[in-house]
Amino acid sequence: MSVLHEKMYMANSTLTVIVDKLEKEELVKRYRNSEDRREVLLELTEKGNDLLLEMLNVRQSFLENSLKELQLEKQKKLINLLKPVLKNLEQNMKEGDENSG
Repeated sequence: MSVLHEKMYMANSTLTVIVDKLEKEELVKRYRNSEDRREVLLELTEKGNDLLLEMLNVRQSFLENSLKELQLEKQKKLINLLKPVLKNLEQNMKEGDENSG
């Protein structure tokens, strides 16, 4: 939960409400760390994983449909323009992981 709190910049109370709803819908499991009972761990259920994959597929299809009319040369130009953005995002995520662990 603390990792979510750090990565999502949300109050713990807000995260608790969200996780309660996800748990009620059987999308995540919540349990305590056996070594440190104060630590709350979350695990994506099979139902949650299926929904996540479905959402990713919908997003992928949306992007593909949005870009399909773009001429090949413009597609290449767009890819080249987005490469530094992707590199920065990956670096920021890596730094975030290092800072939270």
